[in-house]
Amino acid sequence: MAFVLANFARVSSSGNTSAPTIWSYNATADAQADIDAADYFLAVINQVQVGDVLIAVTDSNAKYGTYLCLSNDGTAIDFTNATVGTVTDSD
Repeated sequence: MAFVLANFARVSSSGNTSAPTIWSYNATADAQADIDAADYFLAVINQVQVGDVLIAVTDSNAKYGTYLCLSNDGTAIDFTNATVGTVTDSD
């Protein structure tokens, strides 16, 4: 699937421009491997900085992951592979 801007939001930021911004993305129709592909977040390249943190829900709400913006040169953007969490509900 493609990036959906309406599913992307700033969670927090600091008055200190050296501190990372935290972003949230709902990518339930996508796999984690899709969203950590280079340039998946090209539509928001002017908002995201290297070192920013992204928390995303993927794989039909079955997984979530934390990603770090690894590179952004203004024309290409890439995030790390996810630090993966698996959603469980045992009650």
